[in-house]
Amino acid sequence: MSPISTGKPRPDETTWDVDEVSVLARALTDPTRLRVLGMLAGGERCVRQLTEALSVAQSRLSYHLQILKDLGVIADQPEGRCVYYALVPEALSPLSDMIGRVAHRWDNVGQNRPPGRC
Repeated sequence: MSPISTGKPRPDETTWDVDEVSVLARALTDPTRLRVLGMLAGGERCVRQLTEALSVAQSRLSYHLQILKDLGVIADQPEGRCVYYALVPEALSPLSDMIGRVAHRWDNVGQNRPPGRC
């Protein structure tokens, strides 16, 4: 039976935690959360700035921010009457590494096939 059909990765195929990547990927399927990450990629933002830019109610935004914060993808820093949020790029590393590895393998599809395989 080939490694492809067993469902088990070959030792050289994965160095990431599949469950961790899965949770992260699911959290990032929400458009609002992706917009938040896009804004925070440009630097920290006050929750008021995020609310205005995303045209979303603060209570709804707080829900999304809490999910991202619980995953460690963003960090918050209260300052006076405002809370500032910032991206924690290293928290996205497992997902980024997995996508990079899959993309690399995709680019090399067919180059390392054993002879006689279709």
